[in-house]
Amino acid sequence: YALVGGLHLFRSSPQEVTDFARRVKETGIECLVTGHCTGENAMKILKDHLDDRVVQMYSGLTIEIS
Repeated sequence: YALVGGLHLFRSSPQEVTDFARRVKETGIECLVTGHCTGENAMKILKDHLDDRVVQMYSGLTIEIS
């Protein structure tokens, strides 16, 4: 259902992040929760490709699985 963790994409090229987003779509992952190490640029690319499927992790975040 979900992939949760630090993705360390802050040094990845835009194409690498786009390719990662494509692979996430292909797997059927419904929720991608990333840490701060994803980086702002990568987070924007992920949001562009995955829309509301991607969430930035923060203290107190809760995820409801239905």
